Amino acid sequence: SPFSENFKYALYPILEKSERRGSRKITTLFGLLHLFGTWSQDSISRGIGLLCKSANEYNCPLAQLYLGRYHLELTQNVNRAVYYLKQSNCAEAKYMLCKIYFLDLNNPIEGLHYLQLAALDGESNAQFDLSNVYLKQQLTSEALENLTLASKGNSLASFILFCLYTAGILPQNGFEESLKYLLSSIKQENPIAIMIYTQLIENNATPFPDLNQYIKSISSGCKSLSYFAELIDSCKIVFDNSQVIDSFFSIFFDWYFYNLDYDEACEKIIDYCEVINDKIQYKPSILFEKAIFDAMNGN
Repeated sequence: SPFSENFKYALYPILEKSERRGSRKITTLFGLLHLFGTWSQDSISRGIGLLCKSANEYNCPLAQLYLGRYHLELTQNVNRAVYYLKQSNCAEAKYMLCKIYFLDLNNPIEGLHYLQLAALDGESNAQFDLSNVYLKQQLTSEALENLTLASKGNSLASFILFCLYTAGILPQNGFEESLKYLLSSIKQENPIAIMIYTQLIENNATPFPDLNQYIKSISSGCKSLSYFAELIDSCKIVFDNSQVIDSFFSIFFDWYFYNLDYDEACEKIIDYCEVINDKIQYKPSILFEKAIFDAMNGN
């Protein structure tokens, strides 16, 4: 329980009185306290009742969000979840609706609609996902815009931007952008960035390693692909969630191939594929397959 017993029992009478006076915020808070403050079925039922009152009578977006989440995750009533999430104007609610329409209701048109709404409302995970959608559509300006916005709250976006600038896929003056996004991904506790930083501390025997020097040591252009493939392979040994690590490299690889000179890609594409197959379980994306198709047809 996130609340101590003494805290709960001291707070309950105060909230009970405030809730009876018709406070929207207090009704929602009291409902959440009942819902998450204990595993008692009576308390959960009381919490749901209070959240329903706040959602239906006071039109509280937070209550509507949590009721949607409750029905999606606990009762697994997708229709009821959609009902409450559509009432909420929270960005997180729109992002949840996006995933419901994509994954549960098999409606990609509505899924994309809510993904765009969530991204416009500043939901960093939605901005990151929308960036990948735009990249698959070869809308690189829109993809880069959303990836950059997502980096404010999404560590994977920050680290991908670090890789893209460092590899020379995105232009920069010196190493300013590389350093900016590497520092950002470290602060956001991206697992790959943390692994790099930890290794630099150990190798240099200092708590403040020279990140500029590290960035300079990474080859740009084609050679960077081998480095990042090795990096992903090392990270998968350290961290359990290899699916997240693989998805990172898949996205990076899409950016890489979309921005490569195809003449150069045609010459070295077999070498690149061998590097990737040795290091990660990579499932070629539509963009990658299109690059191969175009190359085989003389582009």
